[in-house]
Amino acid sequence: MNIVDLYTSDWVIEKLESRHGVQVEEVWEVLQSDRCRFFRARQGSHLALGQTDAGRFLAVFFFTEPADGGVRARIATARDMDEAERRRFSRK
Repeated sequence: MNIVDLYTSDWVIEKLESRHGVQVEEVWEVLQSDRCRFFRARQGSHLALGQTDAGRFLAVFFFTEPADGGVRARIATARDMDEAERRRFSRK
């Protein structure tokens, strides 16, 4: 998936930082990584499993819309991967 832009609301950014300890920059690193794996999730959303430049494993849920040269991602949430997601990520 070619993600060319990333956006979200202020309250989602606050939730990412306060509840999950995730920075928007980390989400961008995961979505731009060559090792990122994309999956379809519920209600038209997508799941990205990937690793930040610092080595943190994140699960990112997002929606897409068309953009010039790819898609624009609207972040719903991001958090550390659970054990099942880590296995899924390492199998691909």
